[in-house]
Amino acid sequence: MSQKKPKEQYISIVEYARYRGLSQPRISELVKTGTINHKKIDRRKMIDWKLADEEYAKKVDVSSRNFAYLENEKLTKGKKSKGTPDIYSSKAVKEQYNAELAKLEYEQKSGMLLSAEEVKKEAFVLAKAVRNAILNVPQKIAAEIASEIDPHEVEVMLGRELREALEQLSQGRFVDGDIR
Repeated sequence: MSQKKPKEQYISIVEYARYRGLSQPRISELVKTGTINHKKIDRRKMIDWKLADEEYAKKVDVSSRNFAYLENEKLTKGKKSKGTPDIYSSKAVKEQYNAELAKLEYEQKSGMLLSAEEVKKEAFVLAKAVRNAILNVPQKIAAEIASEIDPHEVEVMLGRELREALEQLSQGRFVDGDIR
C-alpha cells in the first residue's frame, strides 16, 4: 500500500488500485464479487477508500492467500459471499478435489490414462521406424535403379518400394524403429 492517503472520500477503481499497490483488474474483481463495495457516481464506480480498506482487511487474507476462501469464490462463481467460507463449503471443496483425484487414479489404473513419458517414448519409436523405413528404400533398390534407363520406370520402382514400406508401418510390423 502506498504511503499517501487519498484526499477525497470516494476514488475510482484505478486510484484505489494504485493506493493499495494492487492491479486494477484485481480491484475490479473484488468489487464484482462484493468483497469491496462501491457506489456509482456520475455513472462511474467509485470506492469509499476507508470502508474498502476495512472490507479488504476483513475478507482477504493477504499473508496466506486463504485457499478455502479463494475456492469458495470459484464455487459461488462471483456471487456475493461474505467472509471466510463455512465448514460445509470448505468440505465441499475438499470433496470435489478428492473426487477428481479418485477419477484420475481410476482412469490411470484402467488404462484410459497414459503417462506422458510412455506416450513420448512410443511416439519416438514410431517416428524412428518411419525414418528408417524411408531411408532404407534406396539401399533396397539401388541396384535395380542403376540398371534402369527409363525415368518413368525408376519412378514406378521408387513408388512401389515406398508404398510397401509405409504399408508395413501401417500394419505395425516394426520393432524398435526397424521394419520386420
